[in-house]
Amino acid sequence: MPRTAVLFVERATPATLTDFKDSLANVLLSVEDGWSMEFRTYRTQIKNYPGDSSAKLMYSLNFSFERELSVMVKGQTALLLSSDAAAGALSADPRVQRLVDSDCSTGFPESFDNLLSSKLSNMWEQRQVLRGDAGESFRTMGYLVRCINVFSSTGFKGLAIQVEQDAGDDEAQLQDRIDEVKELLRGISITEFKVSSDRLTSSATKHSPNDYLCNLAHQYVRVMES
Repeated sequence: MPRTAVLFVERATPATLTDFKDSLANVLLSVEDGWSMEFRTYRTQIKNYPGDSSAKLMYSLNFSFERELSVMVKGQTALLLSSDAAAGALSADPRVQRLVDSDCSTGFPESFDNLLSSKLSNMWEQRQVLRGDAGESFRTMGYLVRCINVFSSTGFKGLAIQVEQDAGDDEAQLQDRIDEVKELLRGISITEFKVSSDRLTSSATKHSPNDYLCNLAHQYVRVMES
């Protein structure tokens, strides 16, 4: 399971991605597949909801390189959800059939974002959608770098850079990778950026395959919402 980190350059321009890509030329081994992402922010509409302002927020993230999966993040908890219709198609389970017969279900999975907007809109209001398209991926020695320009409905928001180190590397090696990317950014005169390699406390000791995507989503929340 790879370890990850996310860097976010808010004071960037769309051309910063090209500059950063050029700075990778000396360490580049290969160019990998393109990718995209979607980041949604929700705020509870429940009055007297316990906790501070951050407790009232929830996030959903979708990555094209994990096309059938999405992640919901709330505080230190992440929930991995599947939208694989083949896996969730109408089954022989009589409970599912009863829900279908009573018009409570189609028998097929529905994205959680759709569920929030259609069934739970009185509890959670969508506040913002950030999208990145035409992202690029680069294989370097020992790790993968993904970078993408992120936009909202009002325009450009910044450059997101995702670092994925090879499975088996330890925390110290991940920090070395992050430091290398920081140095590349400084080489193109980018000195202000946010970084997160944080891992969810709820998954810190489990080491399940789901940890990778949940921790990655948590890192995006940390750098784009803090």
